[in-house]
Amino acid sequence: MDKNDNVGATIDNGATTLEMIFLAKVYAHHNHERYRIAFIKGLEYLIQAQYENGGWPQFYPLRKGYYTHITYNDDAMVNVMNLLRDIYETQKYDHLNISAALKNAAKNAFDKGVQCILKTQYKQNGVLTAWCAQHDVETYAPAKARAYELPSLSGKESAKIVLLLMSIKNPSEEIINSVTAASNWFKKAQITDTRVERIYNSDGKVIDKKVIAEHNVKPIWGRFMNLDDNRAFFCDRDGIKKYSLSEIGDERRNGYRWYTDEPQEVLDEFSQWQKNVTIKRTKVNKIDIYNMTVAKDGSGDFFDLQSAINAAKGFLINRLQYCSRMAYIMKRLRYMNGIPICV
Repeated sequence: MDKNDNVGATIDNGATTLEMIFLAKVYAHHNHERYRIAFIKGLEYLIQAQYENGGWPQFYPLRKGYYTHITYNDDAMVNVMNLLRDIYETQKYDHLNISAALKNAAKNAFDKGVQCILKTQYKQNGVLTAWCAQHDVETYAPAKARAYELPSLSGKESAKIVLLLMSIKNPSEEIINSVTAASNWFKKAQITDTRVERIYNSDGKVIDKKVIAEHNVKPIWGRFMNLDDNRAFFCDRDGIKKYSLSEIGDERRNGYRWYTDEPQEVLDEFSQWQKNVTIKRTKVNKIDIYNMTVAKDGSGDFFDLQSAINAAKGFLINRLQYCSRMAYIMKRLRYMNGIPICV
């Protein structure tokens, strides 16, 4: 960045993080101190650029306009957080001799970032859903960016956010609830029996996109989805919301990725992640076998009834005693959705 201008540096489109990763690899091969110093300066920049609430703006020093929003767009904040965690939690960057103080600062920044993610998850009629591509730094509400990027729920950006949360080794109850709710939303908001067909010219350039109805194709999600009903929408540079891709001009229709399949990765991994979390919680938490809570949203002791029964302490007892004991456990067991198994 030219230090004489006021534009600031950015984390958009992988900027800064990709350069830092490249510098670390170059230093590993050439061992020139200037590469190490440049990486350290980049790390200090990322830590300094973070808001107190844990989010990152698109540009820092701050640039007027939508750039000041907490920016998930194009996975900007997720890229930063993944790099910070690699710095303090893995050996990938040990050859750079990063100080303990800076590693600790990286960890603190990551933890604050997680809290920001949890604070900005959008509630639809009181139920947690997903995230917008950018959120207001003060209110945490979904925010507008460019004219065709209206406040919405993002199928694309939300996917990488959830995968980041799923990668946390010992997730808190709040993180578990967040991931579970977002996964439920992905299932609810998926668009089925639909595919996008791209038409290319002789030079391999996309000259048109068409939405085709077709059975037995993989689900897709809208890049922008209504905050109230999850319906995918599209915008031209006039900022007018449309509900058909064909209604917007060639330039925006063909020059923007309006649909995504990225949430499928979350859904593919969710079941195994849920099982792993259940196993960890069973081992770590001291379960009261007489007062177990089963909740599908992850807020209880177990996700399902069978796991709770399996965790009940075993005794060498006869069949009558066993049945009596199971009846007692079933009586005490309750679902968090307000519908008791037995009163």
